[in-house]
Amino acid sequence: MKILVVDDDPGMARAVQRLLRGDEVEVAHAPDAALDLVESADKSGRPFELVLCDYLLPGMTGIELGTALSERREPPMFGLMSGYDSPAALTPNLVALVKPFTPTELRQAVRALVTAKAAAITQRIPRLSLAVG
Repeated sequence: MKILVVDDDPGMARAVQRLLRGDEVEVAHAPDAALDLVESADKSGRPFELVLCDYLLPGMTGIELGTALSERREPPMFGLMSGYDSPAALTPNLVALVKPFTPTELRQAVRALVTAKAAAITQRIPRLSLAVG
């Protein structure tokens, strides 16, 4: 799976990248860089399937980035990572991971996103609400 991790903390971004070994993972440390990478990947014919994004980023929130990505013709799956105790309360329509999270919790969140997308495609449901963490 091709995944983009967006986090302004380089250490956290590298940690998530390591935890997702086996997948093709790229990292962006700012929203504008993330949008550029998504655009470039789309143009190359190898779009990102999943974006995992920090909640607080310079210039815009992860929710705002997720909204911008959802407006694309073929939006990637989107999950939010946050140090807040309950990001699911802030983002009821997103899969949300509470930092710090375990490798198991990260894999569960990725699996939940993939399952939700498959269900939405199969049942033609526009969105599903999930929270992990």
